[in-house]
Amino acid sequence: MKVSLHIDSPAILFAISEDLQATLAASVSIGQHMPGESCLMTHSEVDAAFVSQFYGVISPMKVKHVVDDGLSPLEVRLILNVEEGLRQTSLGISSDNPALIDELTTSCLGPLGVVAGAPSLRVVSENTITAQHDNVAVQTIQWWLKRRGIVTRLSQSFFSESGLAIKEYRPEYADIRPRMPLTIHTDNMLAGQALLELLEQSGFLVAGVVHKDFGDQGDDRLGVKSPWFGLESSRREKVDLANVISQFARDHGIQLDAYPVTLEHELSSNTMSDVFLPFDACRDRRMCAYGGPYPDRLSARIETDSPEAGKRLERRLQALGIRKIKVANIDEDDLKKGHCLYAGELPLFSTIKEQICLEIREELDSMSGHAFPIRSRDNTVSSDDMVIRFPAIGIEDGTLLEFMSSPRHFNLTVRCEDKNGWKDCINELQGMGFAQFGVKTEENSEKLLKYGMASEGVRKLVGEVVARHGVPDLREEKAWDDDDNDLWVYLPMKAEGVEAKQQKELALQKNDTQLYWEQERLAGVRALVIGLRETRVPCDSRWAHLVPHKEQFRHYCLTNRTLGIMRYVLKRVEMGEPCLLEGGAATSKTSAILFLAAMLGQPVVRINLNGQTDTGELIGKFVPDTESKQGMGWKWQEGISLAMRHGFWVVLDEMNLADPQVLERLNSVLEMPPSLVISEYDNSVVGGGACPVHPNFRILATMNPPSFVGRNQLSRAYESRWVGTLRIPDPEEAEYCQILKTAIFGGLRWGYAHLDDARKAPACASLQALPNIEQVCHDLGKFHHLVARGEKDKGAVSLRKLLALAHYLVGADPASFRSRIRDGIFDYYIGSARSPEDSQAISLLAKSCNLQEVA
Repeated sequence: MKVSLHIDSPAILFAISEDLQATLAASVSIGQHMPGESCLMTHSEVDAAFVSQFYGVISPMKVKHVVDDGLSPLEVRLILNVEEGLRQTSLGISSDNPALIDELTTSCLGPLGVVAGAPSLRVVSENTITAQHDNVAVQTIQWWLKRRGIVTRLSQSFFSESGLAIKEYRPEYADIRPRMPLTIHTDNMLAGQALLELLEQSGFLVAGVVHKDFGDQGDDRLGVKSPWFGLESSRREKVDLANVISQFARDHGIQLDAYPVTLEHELSSNTMSDVFLPFDACRDRRMCAYGGPYPDRLSARIETDSPEAGKRLERRLQALGIRKIKVANIDEDDLKKGHCLYAGELPLFSTIKEQICLEIREELDSMSGHAFPIRSRDNTVSSDDMVIRFPAIGIEDGTLLEFMSSPRHFNLTVRCEDKNGWKDCINELQGMGFAQFGVKTEENSEKLLKYGMASEGVRKLVGEVVARHGVPDLREEKAWDDDDNDLWVYLPMKAEGVEAKQQKELALQKNDTQLYWEQERLAGVRALVIGLRETRVPCDSRWAHLVPHKEQFRHYCLTNRTLGIMRYVLKRVEMGEPCLLEGGAATSKTSAILFLAAMLGQPVVRINLNGQTDTGELIGKFVPDTESKQGMGWKWQEGISLAMRHGFWVVLDEMNLADPQVLERLNSVLEMPPSLVISEYDNSVVGGGACPVHPNFRILATMNPPSFVGRNQLSRAYESRWVGTLRIPDPEEAEYCQILKTAIFGGLRWGYAHLDDARKAPACASLQALPNIEQVCHDLGKFHHLVARGEKDKGAVSLRKLLALAHYLVGADPASFRSRIRDGIFDYYIGSARSPEDSQAISLLAKSCNLQEVA
C-alpha cells in the first residue's frame, strides 16, 4: 500500500509518516504541498480494513473522505493544511505541576508553532482542551498530545479563553502532598504552629499560619477546604489529613462529637488548600456545635408580626440552649394559618419539640391566647431546622381569632349525591362569603368535613350551618397540609332520597339484574357529566362548530363497556390528566370521548395520526396566505396551541402509528400543568403568566395494541407520561349479543329529551317482527365472537362488520330472512377472508352457530 503525504507543517508531516510506517507498514512518500482542503483523504481502490486502520492513526482528526478514480489502485493521498491555523491558535496551559507546564510548552506547543498563553497553576481533574470551534487545528493538537499519551476531551465554549488543562499522569507524581500547599487559619497562633509541625512531619507542605476570628455560628468548621479533594487520587491524603487534625483536636480537649472534622471540595483558581482550626472557639464552646446531641447546633426561625413577642420567644429558646435564632416578619398569607411549629425529624433531640411547644403555649397564655391551638408539622417551609409562626397582634382584643375564622380566606366544596335535597343548606353555605364555592355531585354516605389550614373557628361556622340542616354529628378530618385552604363537606343522601333509591333498586331487581347495574353505572357517569358541566368554563360561541352533534348518537349503544370507558375518561378530565385508551378496532375508544364531548358541549379537535405525520401537523406550520393583499405570501397556521388557549379537547387517533420522535414533541403538553414553547415560529410560550392554558383544555389519545399491523410499541418512559392509561379488552360473546338487541329493541337511554324521544325508533326496529329474532341475535353474536377470536390479522374482524350485517338484514321478511342472513355472512365475512382455508373455517363456524349452511 502506498501513502502520499501532502502536509504543510514539517513537524506534523514527519510524525504522521513515522506513525504510518510503524502501524500500517505502508510505503510513505512526501508530496508537494497542495493548498485547498484543510483535511482530505483520497483513494481509488483501497481495502476497507486499511481505511479503518488509517483513521485510527490520525484520530481524532476528522478527515473528509473522497474516492478519486484518477489515482492508481492501492494508493492513498492525505492532504493536510494546518500550519496557518496552528499559528493563529493560542493556548494557556493549566496544571498543578509547574514542571509539566514547562514541558508541554516546550515539547508540544513549540514544535507546532502554537502560541503559548498565560500558564495557570491549579488543580485539574480531567484532561481538556477548551476552544470556540472544533476545527482541524484543535484536532491536530489533540492528535499531537495523544502521541505523548495524553488523551484530551474537547470542551467548546464561546465565552471562555482557549486553554489546555492537563492533570498529572506520571507514576512519580502519584503523591500529591508536595504539590498541595496548606494554609492554616486559626484563632490561636501557638496551636496553629503546633499543627503545622505535625502536618509537616506527615509529609504535607504548609505555606504558613494566619490569624482568623471565628464567629459563633460555625460557618468555617474545623477541617479542610481543598480543590484537591475533587481528584480520585486524593483519597489517601484526605484520610491522613483527617487523622492528623482529629488527633490534634482530641489531644487538646476539643469535643469531636460536637465539632467533627470536615473535609470539603472547594473549586479554586489555584492549588492552595485551607485548614481551619477554630481552637479557642471550640475549646471554650463559643462556636455553635454542628454535631452531637447539643441544642446549640439547631437553627430556628421565628416569624411574627410583633417584634416584642419575637424577642420574648427568642429568650425562651435561648434558655433551652438554642443559639442560632432569627426573627423575621410573618407573611400576611400565613396569619390565617395560626400558630405552628414546623420541625422535621430530630432523632438526637427526642424532647426538644415538646419543650418548644410548651414554651409557645406559655407565651400564648401570657397574652390571653388560651383559645389558639398550636400545631406541629414537618418542616417544608425553610432550610432552618425549625420555624415558629407566631401571629401576635390581635390576640388580646380578639381581632386575630375573628380574622382567622373569616370564610373569605378559604375555598368550600360541597360533595353530595342529591344536591336538590340539600339545596337550602348549600345556599346558606354559599352566602357565607367563601373565596371560592362549588358543588360536586357524587355518591356519598359520609358526614365529613375535610380541611387543610382551616382554623377551628371557620370549621365551627361550617359545622353550625350543616347542623341546622340535619347533620349535627359532622366528623372532621385534617386531609391536607397547612398550605391548602380548601374545605370539603361530604353530605349523605337524605332519608326521602334513600327511600326512593331503594324502591327503584327493588323494582329493577325484580325485572333484570343486569339492567339494574347498567342503570347504576349510567347514573354514576351522568352525575360526573353534570358535575363537570357545572364547574367548567363556558365555551366561546365561536367554537360551537367543533362540538360533536348529539344527533349522531341517538342510536348509540350504552353498554357496560362504553359506560366504563366514559367513567374512566371523565375521571381523567376531572383531574386534568392526559388520557390514553388502548384497545382493538371498534371498541368505543373514540366514540366514547366524542359522546361525552357532545353531552358537555365541549369543542373537540380530532387528529388522525399516521406514519407520515410530522410535528407541523401538531404544533403548527407555515401555509400559503391566499387572502394577503400584497400577493401570495405565507402565514402561520396554529396547531395544538390554539386548543390550549381556547380550551378544546385534542384527540390523537391511532397514536402509535406516528413516529415516536414526532410524539416526543408533545412531552411538555403532557405535563401537569401543560405548557408549550412554539420554537418553530416565534418561541412564544403557552402556559404561564403571559398566555395561560384554558382550564377546559385536555389531551386524549387512542390506539390499537402493538400486535396490530404497523403499530409501534411505545417506550415505557413515553407511555408513563400518559398518567391515565386504560387498556380495553375485546368484547365477549354476551356483549355482541347485547349490541344487536340494542340496535333492534333499544337499550339504556342517556336522559336528555332530544335523545329519548320515543318517536325515534331503534336503528333496526323493523327486525322485531321476525320470528325467533332474539335467538338469532344470540347466534350471530356467538358467530362473530368466534370469527374475531380466531382471526390471525388483528382488527380485520371488528364490531363494524356485525353492525353492518344487522343493517343489511333490515327490510327482510320472514320468508327471505334466512337467505338474507346467508348472503350477509358471505358478503361481510366469507368474501373478505384471506384464503380458501379461512373461508371454509368461517362457513363451518356459521353452521355450528345454528346459522344455516352457506356456500
